[in-house]
Amino acid sequence: MDKVRAKKKALPAAKVQGSRRVAGVSSAPKRKKPSKLVTKSRTKTKRKAKASVEELLLKVTECVENFEYDLALQYCETALTVAPSNVDVLETSGGLLLELGDVDRATQCFKSAIEFSPNEGHRKYLCLGQLSDGEEAVKLLLKGIDIMTKQFHCQGSSATPCGVGDVTALDISTAYCSLAELYLTDCCFDDDAEVKCGEYCTKALEYCRSNPEAHQLMGSYLLSKLDMEKARSTLLEGLSLWLSTSNDDCCGASFNVEMPSYQSQVSWAKLLIEVEEYEMAHLVLEQLLKEDDEMVEVSNNTNCSLPHEVVEGLVSAWMASSLEG
Repeated sequence: MDKVRAKKKALPAAKVQGSRRVAGVSSAPKRKKPSKLVTKSRTKTKRKAKASVEELLLKVTECVENFEYDLALQYCETALTVAPSNVDVLETSGGLLLELGDVDRATQCFKSAIEFSPNEGHRKYLCLGQLSDGEEAVKLLLKGIDIMTKQFHCQGSSATPCGVGDVTALDISTAYCSLAELYLTDCCFDDDAEVKCGEYCTKALEYCRSNPEAHQLMGSYLLSKLDMEKARSTLLEGLSLWLSTSNDDCCGASFNVEMPSYQSQVSWAKLLIEVEEYEMAHLVLEQLLKEDDEMVEVSNNTNCSLPHEVVEGLVSAWMASSLEG
């Protein structure tokens, strides 16, 4: 009996497999670390995907420069299939959709960009603010301005790795103009509308005194308060930034200041008439007609009437000038 027992072989010791002990089963082989070649391959694949998005955005820029917005949007949509949370692509897509008149999809793009990156990048907030109304628009614009001002002051510190020139004083000034304009329109009946409008007009001028839009809005604000003299002063200062009063062909008084849009120039003329600067109003509208070659060509060749506001402005300015004379 003892011999029989001696012949029995002892069971092998239990092996540890993970957190469980399994008798008679050897432990599972350890996974080998990926080789350097595999790691490099994966890194290259990631870089390739990233480069693909960057290449697609370059294609988008080329298309936009050629006014091929539909094709640019197709490149953006392709980029989003590679990187659906890429904020740059989402913001660019939103801008293109606005150009193409698709406000709903543009709004969704900006909202997605905010969701993926709520505390970086101001553009999505400013664009969505322009598409919103009332208090919601105010909140969005304020958030965008907050991000802009932090980045702007950060750029002035050499110790902080911020891209120099990413945000300019003019950018912040223009954003404050959008806020001020809200309190002249959508939010004009708010209890603090007058105070807020004046505050944001002042900030717009503080950040960039050479912004004609800031002077125009401040002029509107001062006129709403019936402060004719101050309104006249700030309007003339702003006008001198872009209107050439000489007889040469130069459109702007300063080559560093972008010419206001057509509609903005008409608004300038109306404000100048309100402050009784009839001669300057006449110059603005005359300059407008010189710049708009298509308008002049159409009116000369087809006898089409000029836009009503241009005619009305010219007539008002000339009549006032005649009465003074």
